[in-house]
Amino acid sequence: MDLLSGTYIFAVLLACVVFQSGAQEKNYTVREEMPENVLIGDLLKDLNLSLIPDKSLTTPMQFKLVYKTGDVPLIRIEEGTGEIFTTGARIDREKLCAGVLVDTRCFYEVEVAVLPDEIFRLVKIRFLIEDINDNAPLFPATVINISIPENSAINSRYALPAAIDPDIGINGVQNYQLIKIVEFAKRLPGFTGLTIADQITLLKAACLDILILRICTRYTPEQDTMPFSDGLTLNRTQMHNARIRLLTDLVFTFASQPLHLEMDDTETGLLSTICLICGDCQDLEEPTKLDKLQEPLLEALKIYIRKRRPSKPHMVPKILMKITDHSISAKGAESVITLKMEISGSMPPLIQEML
Repeated sequence: MDLLSGTYIFAVLLACVVFQSGAQEKNYTVREEMPENVLIGDLLKDLNLSLIPDKSLTTPMQFKLVYKTGDVPLIRIEEGTGEIFTTGARIDREKLCAGVLVDTRCFYEVEVAVLPDEIFRLVKIRFLIEDINDNAPLFPATVINISIPENSAINSRYALPAAIDPDIGINGVQNYQLIKIVEFAKRLPGFTGLTIADQITLLKAACLDILILRICTRYTPEQDTMPFSDGLTLNRTQMHNARIRLLTDLVFTFASQPLHLEMDDTETGLLSTICLICGDCQDLEEPTKLDKLQEPLLEALKIYIRKRRPSKPHMVPKILMKITDHSISAKGAESVITLKMEISGSMPPLIQEML
């Protein structure tokens, strides 16, 4: 390069100015999927530039965006005020940091020149992109075929391909289980004798109730945590971060009641069965059949409770009252509806059926 060329001289002069004025850095945190025109920061205040007297400035103070990561600007800067806002472009951590290790922090970087010359400085701004749970885990294929020999031993295990979740941390894949509520229901006396339509109606109506009862049995009151089957343990704050704050509070309060802490697996199982075999569900074709099926189940639960707690006869109505308490499952449905409005894409078919 010609040492006297205009480009070279300009580069040297700019480097000298930056060196003398002192390049600055500023960090902000931005959650992905934030809407347009959200205020992120104010450079004038955050860099204490408002303390610089403006009487000697040849022109008003300005903020010029001179560099950005990628082709699409995720932020904009008000040139006259230094306020930083989100743009209409989607802030997607998984796309922005594709190829980066999932546990590595993701940054979006820009450089801003503060003018005029009297106060010139180059400010490097790094936006830490916080991950949210905006991606559904996906298996490599929609249909997975498993070959199981007919002479397989009981409790044989067959591995499934792992699902891929672009989200990180608590927002990523935590655990997969085949919830065998359908198989459980088919083993109940008389259930398969109901019409297919009634079987489906009962399963849809009771699914959330049964799952919540199961969650409550895992509650650890000393630590206020919920242990899951793969060893993962989440506290209330971590579950709040999964954007189900209201439902989390209801479930934790429900689970921490002394009644649930006293219930054993048999009582929980019978209570789950009675939740499923319920003639009060809407749109049943043969509700009278359900009443007949439920009677022996109710009697079995009463006998077991009295035998286990001979000195506490009042526990029978207390436990039975839990069958009619659908407030948490209702809030669960509300939470799913809220997530459906907030998250792009379709909900899983089972969830849509449950709403």
